[in-house]
Amino acid sequence: MNLGLRLTLAFLLAAAVAGISPAAAPDQRADAEALWNQAVAAKGGRDRLEAVRNLVVTERTTYTKSTRADMTTGFTRQRLYVFPARLWEFVDERPGKLGFHMQSFDLEQRVGWSGAGRLPDRQGIIDGVTNDLLHGQLLYLLETAYLKPEPTGARSGMVGRVAVDIVETRLSSSDVRAVYYLERQRHLPIRVVLFYTVSIPLDVPLAPQSFAREDHYTLGNYVDVDGLQMPTVAMLEGPDKKNTTSYRINVDYDEQVFTTRPSQPQLNGWEKR
Repeated sequence: MNLGLRLTLAFLLAAAVAGISPAAAPDQRADAEALWNQAVAAKGGRDRLEAVRNLVVTERTTYTKSTRADMTTGFTRQRLYVFPARLWEFVDERPGKLGFHMQSFDLEQRVGWSGAGRLPDRQGIIDGVTNDLLHGQLLYLLETAYLKPEPTGARSGMVGRVAVDIVETRLSSSDVRAVYYLERQRHLPIRVVLFYTVSIPLDVPLAPQSFAREDHYTLGNYVDVDGLQMPTVAMLEGPDKKNTTSYRINVDYDEQVFTTRPSQPQLNGWEKR
């Protein structure tokens, strides 16, 4: 066995023992940056991505075979992401026991609202909204003027029978990591896995303070929306689901949805009247 091969095997073994991905090697980091820039260009280009100030995402998911106790057949969820610190959300799960609900939150002002009134200024809520804002940018846009993932490693792989380039990224400002499975023809993600930490309130008895979580998303059926390639299928992976997702970019929204209690929670309730 030659010296170069022995060194390579030694590096892989050390990385496995330490729990470090071999993708963090310097040459693979360069490959990751090149693949990431290719994906950003395929998405529509960095200039267009950095011009996105807000994004409306309307997701309609139905369960083709549901055994859930609440008898929900699916849901419609609409989010208005106002980068970097505001999130408005309406979720409709009717028919079913969960019904519908709405909430908004401004991280800079630490003020939030639901249909029942003002939301408490709790760290758990702050953390949840922060993660949702980060995830929205990572999942739908790759990067923005407010968020720049750092590519850390790359490798080849498969999603089903589709050959992909896999790019690992991380955020320097948080513990969030994202792994992108890029289809080699169009260089757009068909799968995204998000890794992050969920904090538990200190007043919950016998509960751990935090736990690691990962979300696996399927993306596909891309269309052009204002010059950006956006996936019209974007959903958490799982069987017996159908999904349609649509987008509006840089909308003119009503500022009051972040400052007052909503009079009537509804789809498109963020629009000016």
